[in-house]
Amino acid sequence: MTKSFSLLILCMLLTAASFAQDISSWDLLADVRFPTSIRQQRLGDYGEPIFGTKIQAKAGQEITIKGYMLPITVDNEKFILSQFPFQDCFFCGGAGKETVIELDFEKLEDFPIDEPVYIKGRLELVPVPHELCYRIVDAKWVKK
Repeated sequence: MTKSFSLLILCMLLTAASFAQDISSWDLLADVRFPTSIRQQRLGDYGEPIFGTKIQAKAGQEITIKGYMLPITVDNEKFILSQFPFQDCFFCGGAGKETVIELDFEKLEDFPIDEPVYIKGRLELVPVPHELCYRIVDAKWVKK
């Protein structure tokens, strides 16, 4: 291998590693349990979330995560980010509460629906049974 080729490979690996560290995984957000049965959860009855140590370590930190924007108000003033597109999201019965994040935006924009987007902001854990378990505060749309 030539020296310049080795240097190119090293630069690519470093770039990929820094990018990978910035993007939080939905698998990490699954580090939560609910003290209710699956049957109760399917009926919309979730107990107080019990967050695992991995997700607790991310609380208060800035994260960037890829997902699908879903408006939750008629005037498109309030959004959530879903791991899945609308047809498969939590509200349609296809996923759990840990697959959606409430978003608190600095500035609202015309977000694409049914297209993946990257959202960046500070992660909050919400230990309330009848709310979503996660919130991103000071959220920004990161256009890639």
